[in-house]
This record gives sequence, structure tokens and C-alpha cells, in this order.
Amino acid sequence: KTEKRIRLLRGANVSVKSRVVTITGERGSLTKNFKHMQCDIRVDGRYIVVEVWLGQKLHRAGVGTIIGHLRNMMLGVTIGFHYKLRLVFAHFPMIFKIEEDEQVVTIDKYLGGIGRKIIPIPEGVVVTRDDDVKEEYHVIGNDIEDVSQFCARCSQSTQTRDKDIRKFLDGVYVIEKGTIGNLKM
Repeated sequence: KTEKRIRLLRGANVSVKSRVVTITGERGSLTKNFKHMQCDIRVDGRYIVVEVWLGQKLHRAGVGTIIGHLRNMMLGVTIGFHYKLRLVFAHFPMIFKIEEDEQVVTIDKYLGGIGRKIIPIPEGVVVTRDDDVKEEYHVIGNDIEDVSQFCARCSQSTQTRDKDIRKFLDGVYVIEKGTIGNLKM
């Protein structure tokens, strides 16, 4: 038997029903389905317990992965996640525009080109512009997967191709990441 425990954070309430875990906190609620893993998930007082009975190496390793997901879910609903994006360009100014309905971000004039890159903003993620620092944006949300996936899409859509990457450093870069309380806004 392989068993790992994680202590509940203050303000996080957990409900488990047939490997579907719902964690509720002051910032909202997150639900994740772990039915693809052959394990037992239960709440034992102030702990969440994940167990695998007679598992092979792959199943035992999955226990730590589930614990990591649960930790990120608890942090998200109690504190939240915050990433900072910075636009970098040398000669041609890039335009990073949050559309009015705030469901899409468009990146125009990357390396002086006419192509438009459209990146959808996931539900529950808020993108704001920093008033103090030029060309810096804050991405805030409860689900670390949605926040980091949005930042990765922005960064990868402005990846330099067919040019010397030592010379052409233009793009959108993640400069800081962490929880909301740990980063300066």
C-alpha cells in the first residue's frame, strides 16, 4: 500500500465523490476528475489521503502527482496565482491588446509583421496592464493550469522562427510567477 497525506489549508473545504475532488475556498471553487487513476481519495479530518493498493511503479508515482494537483487547487482557492508578463521589443513596437469583452488578447505587429495573433483568455483568468511599468501585464486566476497555459500561449505565439535568436529577442516573456501575496503588484 502506498499512501500520502496533505494537510488542508485554512479556509479550504474538500468534498470527494468517486475520485472527483471539489475544493472550495474564499476565492471560488475548483473541481478535478481523477477517475483515470486507480487510487482511493478520502478526507480524514484535516487531511486528504491518497492511497494505492498493490500498485506498480507507475501507479505509486501517480500518488505524488495527485497530491501536487490537490496542493495547487487548495492554494488557488485560498490565495490565488499571479504571473507577470513582459513585452520585449528592440525596434518594432509590439501591440498587446486586451479586447473589450476581455475574452481574447491580440498581439499585433510582432517583428513589424502584419500578422495578428489571437489568444483566448480562459474562464476565471484576469489579465490587467501594469500602470507603473511600461509593457508589463499581470495574469491572475485560481487555477494554475489555466494561468500558466495562457502565459505559455502568449510566449509561444511570439517565438522567433527562422532568425538568429541571439539577435532577435523580441517576444512576450514570463518574468515572475507565484501566489498573489508573494508578488508585488
